[in-house]
Amino acid sequence: MSADKTSALYEVLSPWAEADPIPLKGLSPRLDDLAGKKIGLLCNNKRAAPLILNVTERILKEIRQRLDFLHRYQIAFLPLLVLATALIGVGLEAAVFGFLPGLTDPESILNTTLIIVLSSCLCFLAAEVCALAHDIERMDRAAA
Repeated sequence: MSADKTSALYEVLSPWAEADPIPLKGLSPRLDDLAGKKIGLLCNNKRAAPLILNVTERILKEIRQRLDFLHRYQIAFLPLLVLATALIGVGLEAAVFGFLPGLTDPESILNTTLIIVLSSCLCFLAAEVCALAHDIERMDRAAA
């Protein structure tokens, strides 16, 4: 074996097949005019995002008056639903099998299971309140 390791060649193989039934396309052709087109603005719920999108919409409307905008907001209560689902899963598993790592006393297992299930119920309630607030805000925007 050679002492010079910088001259070694390696062949990297991919486990994925190279046969793609849909050939790649380039970019879509540039539009001549935006008249009658709908422009989607996605808000990622960061602090300044709604302000930036409103200013962007206003500037684009000043440039082209005949534009239509569609506002989309990411659902802020989705992480609460995921957390509540995970908590209810852990709580029900502990209730059915009676096993929680590190706990051997039946009373402490029962109390911990109860706390986990009640925490998941609180997360579900908080997610429901957030969803209702989201729907009310959306109705207010649609009415304006």
